[in-house]
Amino acid sequence: MPTLGSQCGLLNALACTCCACFVLLQGASADARKPRLRIEHLDARACARGVIDVHAVEVELEGVIRPRRLSEYRLVLDAKHEGRAENATSFGKSGKPLYVVILVQASESYGATLDMIKRGLERLFEALPPKTHYALLAYHAEVEQLTARAPLARARAALDRLEAHEGTTDLALLAGLRRGLKAAQVPSGDTRRLLIVISDGMDRMPDWEAFRRLGKRALKGGVAIFPIAFSPIDERGPLLNLGEIAKRSRGMLRWARKATDINAQLRQLGRAISGQLVLTFKLPDRCRVGHDVQLAGGALLSNVVRLEGRQGKVVKGSEASQGKGAEDNPWRWVGFAGLLLLAVTALTGMTFWLLRAMRGSRRG
Repeated sequence: MPTLGSQCGLLNALACTCCACFVLLQGASADARKPRLRIEHLDARACARGVIDVHAVEVELEGVIRPRRLSEYRLVLDAKHEGRAENATSFGKSGKPLYVVILVQASESYGATLDMIKRGLERLFEALPPKTHYALLAYHAEVEQLTARAPLARARAALDRLEAHEGTTDLALLAGLRRGLKAAQVPSGDTRRLLIVISDGMDRMPDWEAFRRLGKRALKGGVAIFPIAFSPIDERGPLLNLGEIAKRSRGMLRWARKATDINAQLRQLGRAISGQLVLTFKLPDRCRVGHDVQLAGGALLSNVVRLEGRQGKVVKGSEASQGKGAEDNPWRWVGFAGLLLLAVTALTGMTFWLLRAMRGSRRG
């Protein structure tokens, strides 16, 4: 029969196991809060002259990102550090052309929100480079094109035609996304192409795989999708559809919890695009062979973007960005899962043992 001392020992072991689980979970949580460096676009048109431009953003989930010196950024080709950045500027100051396709939900449920959306789009226009071109589409039960590719003045005029359609319940979000991606597929040259979607994520025929395929299609076509997610009835499940297309296309989801947040989210998105870091690097072999391209910033390592040889075409990009360590050592997560499983198993066994011991003590 277990003694009082052995029961105390079991309690101590149980407490230690709980503490171990807590430490493991805290470690995973802290790792998730690490800042992440992401390549959003790779401009390799001049790689035959030995130059590429890397468009990057550093994401901090908590706190403020400290400014980095130019010397801290290094080009990484096929996991080998090749050289420091030659020049750095913001996208807004780089003079590079930008084409933005905007898709807005215009259903009855968005009727009270459209004025706020229009004001938010004005803030977006103000934040983006003045020579940006736009296409504006609206969707409800059908998809409408309010303006084809046009300069700022015509895009502003098209906002007056953005109206809610009453009695709309069957929403054509997927059709609108397909139309938006088609509008963005113009001969791009060096033009950066984006699709901004303002939506609650609902579609007449919800199909998770369809959203995944559209996100992959956007990535392959070089179009990043930036959804502004807002649900008038606070139905959050469909917002995951928007998160999926953002993740798959190397864009970013922004969540407007209230209608009044839409204005600020659009303004912040415009500032983020204009303020995006553009780094210029020398390419040693002038695109004679293909490379897996990454960006190192301090201790951070970005996602991988595949650069094809000869023509300097970007043919593939990874869907996630990691801090250095998480991507370099995948076995780390296997070990973490194993330790967590072992801790939970030990905790369960010790609990049953302790309960059995206490029942035996009472009978004695």
